[in-house]
Amino acid sequence: PSHHVLHACAVFAAVTGASGSAGGFPKVELTSDRLKVNVYLPDPHKGYYRACRFDWSSMVGPVTLDDSTQFFTDWRVPHNPSTPEQGIGLSEEFGMPGADIPLGFVPAMGSSFLKIGVGQCINDDPGAYDFFHAYPVAKPNKWKVHFSKDKTTLSMKTKMKFEDYGYEYEKTMVVNGTTLRIHHDLKNTGVAAFSTWTYSHNLFNVPDTPVGSGFGFEVPVSLSKSDFSTCVGKVTSAISPSSKFPSPRFKFSADLNDTDVLYCDFDGKIAKEETLKNRFIVRDAYGNGFEKVGSDSLQGLHFYAEKSVLAVEPFSRITLNPKESTKWSHSVTFFSGGNALTAAENLIETELIEHVFTPAFVVPALFVSIMVAMLATSRGWIKKCTCSSLCCLTGKKNQSNNMKREDSIDSFDSFEDSSLSEHQKKRGCYGTCGSP
Repeated sequence: PSHHVLHACAVFAAVTGASGSAGGFPKVELTSDRLKVNVYLPDPHKGYYRACRFDWSSMVGPVTLDDSTQFFTDWRVPHNPSTPEQGIGLSEEFGMPGADIPLGFVPAMGSSFLKIGVGQCINDDPGAYDFFHAYPVAKPNKWKVHFSKDKTTLSMKTKMKFEDYGYEYEKTMVVNGTTLRIHHDLKNTGVAAFSTWTYSHNLFNVPDTPVGSGFGFEVPVSLSKSDFSTCVGKVTSAISPSSKFPSPRFKFSADLNDTDVLYCDFDGKIAKEETLKNRFIVRDAYGNGFEKVGSDSLQGLHFYAEKSVLAVEPFSRITLNPKESTKWSHSVTFFSGGNALTAAENLIETELIEHVFTPAFVVPALFVSIMVAMLATSRGWIKKCTCSSLCCLTGKKNQSNNMKREDSIDSFDSFEDSSLSEHQKKRGCYGTCGSP
């Protein structure tokens, strides 16, 4: 029966402008004047992802910017829909090994448990919960899918109950310009309270570009050398701060080989911070990448990399009593090498305008944000100027179109080693631009 519901939804989406199913996987394509965002639809028989780990409504990828730059492609080839780790792009997960295991999980053969966004799974392993294990999905969620006629909005809604646990879950994706916004709404419909971690894997990759030298990322907290002491793999030899420790910005100083696996857990560092914005940036060696901002509180941070993928993973905790609900949003803005300067300038806007989906307050929030920006500019708090090239980002002299690749790509480098004056550093090219 669930197949018929999903099949009907997929047909409805196709009628309203879906791109069809490549390789037999039902999907739709959200479009704007700049972006094409592929979203694989949940389907227990033909879906791109059918394992028990990731939320089935979170299979976002590939994403194409300006019909040229592509992100979020398959990172495991060939793809196997039943392999737990083989999500794509913005794959999300609820329930992790440890204290926040999936709802109702017990280490007993034949017992059932709930994974939010997946359904009811069977424990066929007597050990502790392991998200790498392929637990059978006995009763997948049924999804109601709506795809707008203008191809800008996709909503997916589902619900399920099992013993004392139950939930209603809705996700809405909206594309506008170079930004994809993802809105979540989760309600506890059971009689038992639950607490769960949630995160997005953010599986960043670009075609034909192995992760390695020149790739970079920025996290919302300055990390010291000691914060990397418990990492797994050759992290300290492959990754270095863009300026000096402690730093929020890092770059790969070495290529990764086929056997390299890098993993870091910065949860302890995050726990020591009072308030952190849920925001990070990832880019490749050519300046292609994305910035992601979340309205949910940042309570954990993991990092993962291998030759085929780079992932920065902010974690948040959700605790709901019966009948309680929560909402949160993520805003993902993509940029290419030619637009690296624009992406950097937008960082100031990110600090002024929080990307949170609250329809009842859209107009007031926008009005307040505009007034704050106008006041800041008039008082000189933000010095707005125009940079004619990426020299502003690198501290190099203007080389126009003859800029070297290593000078132009590293938009996250600070100016510790440049010839900029202290005044120029304060005005900065990180955010708004002050020409060197």
